[in-house]
Amino acid sequence: MLITLTTEQQAWGFVCGQVAVLEGGLLPRDFFHALAGVERQDDLLHRLQDTPLREYVTPGAGWEEWNDVIDRHFYQQMREIRANSPVGTLSAMFLLGGDYLNLKRAVLGRHEFPFEKSLFTEERLHAAASGDYALLPAETRQALMRLGGAAGADPAQVRAQIDLVLDGAYLRHMIQLADQMAVPLISAYVSDYVLAKGVALLLRLHAQGGIQSRQIEDLFLPVGEHTHVLRSLVAAGDPKNWASIVPGPVGDAFRAVLEQPEDQWAAQFELLAANHLMRYARQGKLQTMGPERVAAYFVGFRSQAYNFKLVVSGRFNGLDPEVIRRRLRECYV
Repeated sequence: MLITLTTEQQAWGFVCGQVAVLEGGLLPRDFFHALAGVERQDDLLHRLQDTPLREYVTPGAGWEEWNDVIDRHFYQQMREIRANSPVGTLSAMFLLGGDYLNLKRAVLGRHEFPFEKSLFTEERLHAAASGDYALLPAETRQALMRLGGAAGADPAQVRAQIDLVLDGAYLRHMIQLADQMAVPLISAYVSDYVLAKGVALLLRLHAQGGIQSRQIEDLFLPVGEHTHVLRSLVAAGDPKNWASIVPGPVGDAFRAVLEQPEDQWAAQFELLAANHLMRYARQGKLQTMGPERVAAYFVGFRSQAYNFKLVVSGRFNGLDPEVIRRRLRECYV
């Protein structure tokens, strides 16, 4: 179902023009299919030099540096678009995942933060790494308070608890930013994104040995309108019992993976959910002048970065081309 696009959004005119130009650097799925089949490493690197990534390559760079090249390309374009956007909320939404990955490192006491710093500055992260959360937003501090009592526990258990707490905080933050935007298409995208992330998290916990309902309730929930769905999944136990619980197109993606081997459920679900979310981007691309057009580009650009990393790391690690192709996400063009 098509969602009505906003109108009278002249303030977004310049950045939408910028996005229209940048869209020329987005590559079709056929390109990645062909790239996955390149046999020689030198030929693969040569093909990459013919893409927009070439501007970010250090002369003489080896293949090990290509993930960093992809990240530099991604963050540079995000910064350029953010600089020309009438509000920073939209770009913050698509950089938020990196913010929370940086914060996870800080809460673990580390002082190296490799991801773009959008909402959590270097100062805030270093303070958090030293155990001082005072500079973080109130909602994030409240989430971290749930970790009380984790001291002295097994390090793996502590990391798992930090992951749950900050994954929940991240999704609530996404919802908050979408509410600030108040754009129907973006709100619908975030709603399905949050549901898909929640289902994927529960699938991975199941694969790791089981879902502890108390931990999910105490550390991860709530996450907006889908809280009751995720609670029902936890109560249902085995994912084979979830088919009638997960709603909408995200539910369709989940039901499709039940036909796959159980050890592939989580990865296959994340792929199908990402492909579903690309449909929002294709609708947003119809917008001439508005935040939907920019959000659509962000979705497509992020998918392209994922596909680049998948192919490069897969081929250099000897992964079969057909396995790579099956894991490729839908493209914007």
